[in-house]
Amino acid sequence: ACFFKINSSIAYSILIELGIDNPLDYYKKLISYKEYIKNKENFNL
Repeated sequence: ACFFKINSSIAYSILIELGIDNPLDYYKKLISYKEYIKNKENFNL
């Protein structure tokens, strides 16, 4: 998550260039997915 905080504007502009219709929504989904994976690893589910 720290990587995203540092590079959020860069990542955002990349998403726009890739043609993502709603970069902010996509970005939130990506972050929540990364959190889910991290939690899954922590709890060994």
